[in-house]
Amino acid sequence: MMNEAKKQTIDMGYIVTSGKALRRLSEKDIGLALARHAKGDWGDCDAEAWKRNNDALASGGELFSLYRSHAGEPFCVLTVDGGLSTGIRMLDEYHSLIAELH
Repeated sequence: MMNEAKKQTIDMGYIVTSGKALRRLSEKDIGLALARHAKGDWGDCDAEAWKRNNDALASGGELFSLYRSHAGEPFCVLTVDGGLSTGIRMLDEYHSLIAELH
């Protein structure tokens, strides 16, 4: 479900990837997720999260994406503070990602 209404590229600022994500994800997994996130493709997020992200594009709010690695493991990308920083974590690390980026 691509965000057809938004053709802009999102500024992701400083990118932080957890050690766990670096060990479990391939460079290709990370690169593809960042490219999709930057184009407003929020991946496996539900419809409510897609709407929240699309609304946040206008307000500078948090942008959350959910993807799966080539091995099927869920991981997330979160951009905060209007694009000042972006974090990549395995889904089970999500809460620590929020704390680190704020």
